[in-house]
Amino acid sequence: MILAIGTALWFGILTSISPCPLATNIAAISFISKHLDSTGRILGAGLAYTIGRTIAYLSLELAY
Repeated sequence: MILAIGTALWFGILTSISPCPLATNIAAISFISKHLDSTGRILGAGLAYTIGRTIAYLSLELAY
């Protein structure tokens, strides 16, 4: 169980720094950074992005 969680975490890190997701992450950060006046909006947008990306990857995994 610990090995599976560690492997999933490592693959998540590798995926986040691969070229295509890296470009998407940079675009998301630049979009979110337009709202620097409100900490709540920044945290909400970042959380929504993270949850949305998680759901997308989970749905792809469950489809196979």
